[in-house]
Order: sequence, then structure tokens, then C-alpha cells
Amino acid sequence: MEKSKPFVSIIFGIFTILIIVLVLNFIWRFKELKAGRIWKPDFEFSNLGEQVMSGSNCERLSNLPDQNICFVSQANLEKNYKICEKIIVSDLDPTSSYNKGLCYGNVARTLNDVSICDNTSLSYKKICIENMGR
Repeated sequence: MEKSKPFVSIIFGIFTILIIVLVLNFIWRFKELKAGRIWKPDFEFSNLGEQVMSGSNCERLSNLPDQNICFVSQANLEKNYKICEKIIVSDLDPTSSYNKGLCYGNVARTLNDVSICDNTSLSYKKICIENMGR
């Protein structure tokens, strides 16, 4: 019986260290997520628009019934960049369609952790980009 106590102490110590590391990792990821530096998109980064020049043709998509998805008429495409701000506004319902969003190729998609839009005008605005290789 006495020989099993050091083994139990070692196992308990390992689990304690593991739990502490996981908690610290969660706290760090939460802070980074709140700062908008990390997030998980559901697509690749190969066709992200660097700058939205002007937009038109806003429409509702069936898979996102409550969000207006705006198609961008012109975008400068760059590889290895992520978007940290994108403005979506819609002519369909100006009171409720100031959405946060992400530009994927020529399609603007909503994403919660992207900066909020400028609600002073119904127009597209430049987006800032952050080099992912940083």
C-alpha cells in the first residue's frame, strides 16, 4: 500500500499541471479572440478581398435567413492575408442590416468577431488587413 502513494502523487501532479496549462491556454485564446487576432473561418484564405471598392446586389441567402449577404463588385485579391474589418450595409433594410462581415472572394459573409460597420452611410468601406505571417 505504501508503495502506491508516490505513484498516485505523481499522477495527481501531472493532471494538476495539465489542467493549469489548459486553463491558461483558454484564457490566452479568449483574449486573442476578443482582440480579433484569431478566429476560425469555414473556408480557405486564398481569395480574400483586400479592399472593397463599391458594392451592390445585396440579397438574402436561404442558409442565413436573418442576414443580408452582399456581393462585392470589385475586390483586390491577396494571398496570405486575413481581414480584420469589413463593412456590410444593405439597401434592403437600413435599420437592421448593419452587419459584421468577412469578404471571401467576391462574397461578403457575416462573421461575429469582425469589427462593426459604420452605420452613417449605406456604402462599402475600406477593410484593414493583417498579415497572417506575422
